Amino acid sequence: SFTSCTAEANGDDIYTSSSTLTCTAGCNDAGMYMPSGSCTSPVAADINSGTCVSYCASSASDCTAVCEDNTYSVGGATSACDSCDSGKYIVSDEASDHASADQCSSCSPGYYLKGTDCEICGIGEYVASSGQASCDSCPTGGYIADNATNATLHDSLNDCKFCPAGSYLSDANTGRTCTVCGSGKYVASSGQTSCDSCPAGKYNADKSTDASLHDSLDDC
Repeated sequence: SFTSCTAEANGDDIYTSSSTLTCTAGCNDAGMYMPSGSCTSPVAADINSGTCVSYCASSASDCTAVCEDNTYSVGGATSACDSCDSGKYIVSDEASDHASADQCSSCSPGYYLKGTDCEICGIGEYVASSGQASCDSCPTGGYIADNATNATLHDSLNDCKFCPAGSYLSDANTGRTCTVCGSGKYVASSGQTSCDSCPAGKYNADKSTDASLHDSLDDC
């Protein structure tokens, strides 16, 4: 068994198995891996001095696959490449585009990563920073009516709007915005999802025509 292993060149895949250091040849070139998971004709490892320097030549029949989308390899990959961090992606058929974690791209604010595509956030959602795998929801009572058509309307918490006093958010999920309270109801603060009823014995006759007639208990 090896007494030590040194990673001198791309292609080393060195690991411990049953307390024994083992050397498995990986693809020498960055951005490549072996679908079979092993190299049939590796460049021989130097084991005489207790070191392991072995790799599978990229010209070999085993090293034929470019890293899959959203993965990369700096060299030494065997059956799979390393995954980009969550929210980052690589989409390319060229090995040179999969050679480093630095080549994993991030979706811009207002977008989230869905598979290999950057998608604009949907109704009631935003994302304020790059490299995200999902969008954040507006706080309760807040809404964004745009349905994934304009990323600049989804790139900040400030894009979430709130219904003014006298009106309420009736359905954030379908992009509807604000509805004036109905007869017998009022709401004194902004950002509400329902209206309050007038106290017993009091009324508000307006039927959702003017929010200013429903924005205070005194309107009852």
